[in-house]
Amino acid sequence: MLFLLEVGCQGSSVLSRDIVSETTETLDSGDVFERAETSITEDFSIAYTYRERAFQDIARVKVIKRDSPLGEDKVIATLGEGTPSCELGCVVSPDLRFVAVMSKDARDPLNTTLSLYSVEDAGKLAKTNFSAGKVAFARFSATSLFFTRSVPCSGLGATNCFEVYRLNPDTLEQNMITVLPPVSEGISLLSKGDFVVGEDGESLVFPLQAGSGIAFLVWDGKGISPLLGPLCSSDCTFLLSQSGFETPLMLSSDRRTIVFSGVYNDKELRLYKADIGTSVFFYRLFLKVPYNYAQNACENRAQWQFTEIWGPILFSKDNNDVFFIGAHSCKDNQIKLWTNIYKMPLSAIEGGAMVREDEMLNITKNPQGYTASASSITTFDLSPEGGYIGFIGTPIIGSDGALLPTVQGGRHEKDREVFVISTDGLHAPLQLTNDVGWMAQWLVLGKP
Repeated sequence: MLFLLEVGCQGSSVLSRDIVSETTETLDSGDVFERAETSITEDFSIAYTYRERAFQDIARVKVIKRDSPLGEDKVIATLGEGTPSCELGCVVSPDLRFVAVMSKDARDPLNTTLSLYSVEDAGKLAKTNFSAGKVAFARFSATSLFFTRSVPCSGLGATNCFEVYRLNPDTLEQNMITVLPPVSEGISLLSKGDFVVGEDGESLVFPLQAGSGIAFLVWDGKGISPLLGPLCSSDCTFLLSQSGFETPLMLSSDRRTIVFSGVYNDKELRLYKADIGTSVFFYRLFLKVPYNYAQNACENRAQWQFTEIWGPILFSKDNNDVFFIGAHSCKDNQIKLWTNIYKMPLSAIEGGAMVREDEMLNITKNPQGYTASASSITTFDLSPEGGYIGFIGTPIIGSDGALLPTVQGGRHEKDREVFVISTDGLHAPLQLTNDVGWMAQWLVLGKP
């Protein structure tokens, strides 16, 4: 997994009331977790990023690692004002050795430049000799930095085309692996230049708009697969979910199955799986409305149902199950979204029937409504052996060790911290970080 630091758009200022209000209001008795707190028996490390909350735009960002979930924080690197800054976004390599920084070209404000920094001793960053202009998207895999550059289209009939590059961060050797969108007779394909790194840490999945639907390309480390799809090229519509912090799309570690989520015909929330070898799509239905899904989803959901599926979508280590975030912003959750991490068997994603509540495992079990005892989750990762989940969410515990009060606009709504929870769904989450002045953004769980 990777870090994506969106400093300019996800921040919230730290307020004096965040500190004062932590102990000045009594909690409702219903705000207390009844499950036992997670105990950790697996040995794994956690790396995460902390962003300074005192600034809306340019702020310091710390890359931090713990050799064990309950271990000491070690600051790997700090990015701040000046160069480099994460104002426009940064991506950090999973091994924490490199940081790729997006910045505006002073000579051309419409041009985004990607620069690469190596992490030196004592957390200092050294600029490498690599930079690329007109960059639209960038992600680290386990060993490489991948990025897309906007280029003029040549005979494709598309308005935006993108060259996809692979960079070795150690040698700075780069090569172009493909151009998006591909030429396809009879199908109008469009690309935003984005992609997802697969579960194997090296393959890439490229989502493409295909008429009114969607199609995919897979790069397996050696070459590009034939076009997978399209799903709904002309006789229906499909829109990949975009409301979460990460794209709900993933390729299994054996490179055989893609899982993704979106809205079909503006009426149905669906979770799909697609077989790479046969190009056959299977799905399950999660929510259905008469028309205009976004407008009517809340009015048509049962109490246990969510209205959106967010990324990341992650596979279990044996590829038998998938994990995802279910969310809704209905009624009392319009300010603070209701989110949970769910686990579902991959074999259950077929047949097209409506999903029952007992077919999914709700791991986090956050209560609904505007309450401090519910953590609004933005992203998560699985431990190396798959027994635990680390996630980023709004804090439940204050700096004094007590449960936070439900104060509108307070820290429980604006801040984000790091949690860990077992994947069996039997335990309450354990909040690992707690700093009023800093906000956690992304994390990765790895070997010690």
